[in-house]
Amino acid sequence: MPKTSRTATFTTRNASYGGGSRRGGSSTRPVLRDWIPDQPGAWVMAMLPALSGVAIGGATVNTIWMLAAWALCYCVQFTAARWIKSRFSRRYAKQVLIYTVLLFAVGLPFLNVNPGVLRWAPYFAALAAISFAAAYLRRERSLWGNGAAVLASSSMPTVIASFGDPAKLSDGCAVPTALTNGLISHADCVRYVEHGAALFRGQLPTPETWWSTYALPSAGLAASLLFALTQFGSVLFVKTMIRERGNRRYLRASWGWHGMLLALCAGAWLFADPSGRLAWLRGGWSDPSSFDWKGCMMTVVAACLLLRAIVLPIVAKNRRLKPIAVGMTELSSNLLVFAASVAF
Repeated sequence: MPKTSRTATFTTRNASYGGGSRRGGSSTRPVLRDWIPDQPGAWVMAMLPALSGVAIGGATVNTIWMLAAWALCYCVQFTAARWIKSRFSRRYAKQVLIYTVLLFAVGLPFLNVNPGVLRWAPYFAALAAISFAAAYLRRERSLWGNGAAVLASSSMPTVIASFGDPAKLSDGCAVPTALTNGLISHADCVRYVEHGAALFRGQLPTPETWWSTYALPSAGLAASLLFALTQFGSVLFVKTMIRERGNRRYLRASWGWHGMLLALCAGAWLFADPSGRLAWLRGGWSDPSSFDWKGCMMTVVAACLLLRAIVLPIVAKNRRLKPIAVGMTELSSNLLVFAASVAF
């Protein structure tokens, strides 16, 4: 082979693997992409709900432990999905194996201490199956593939908060201790949390405690619902800006979804606990503690999300916005949602 051909062949192969170039490229970046998800927006959507769970349940050994396990779960999912999408290429097998070993090393001791976490196993197994099916079909960016990812990440405030500090959760009763016994009182909830939490965590779930009060703290459930609604809205919005830019069906879906979100937040704020709201109106600003600041904040955030879902696609019709601009917008939006989930 002539020297020029050999040189061209080497250059082509080197470039295909992200090798050195005259612009100072490095092979480090492609290698890192094989190990670490290289989309900051995906990290934000995966980890902010989990951080919200830590804030709601308190920064304890269990909540930080579960946060670390969730980060490893995300790395396993990312690398396994890429491995499956590549039709089980050896290039990605090592990453899946190492992250899985690390996850077992972190997760098995947690499971030994807190076997009650097994109540979530069927739910997350189903979501993982949907995610991997989307990867195999190369439809991971479909609405159903994105929806599985959103449900997984948005569930983490409830999961993590349920293993938090009992003192921070004693005022949140979401469901009955046993589904057949009816709703329990606040006093019963406090007594159950204070005296039953340790025993409940140290035993496998039973039919009576499978979805007990302590397993579903109301603050965690509220945060999970908020993240689920806003993150799926984010999926629709990003599609209208990039992959489905100019698609009127996606635009109508995005506007309708965000309009529904604003209506839900405003309705919850204005019509929940009407007696307390009337008392505040009668008292004016003399008693600001009676005002529902969190409900107000969530409504304002929902209004901001609807505004960006309407304005930016219109702007993008005449001026193409770079993906980094869309990404920074969504980073700001997710931070607003996170602040609303943990405020007050």
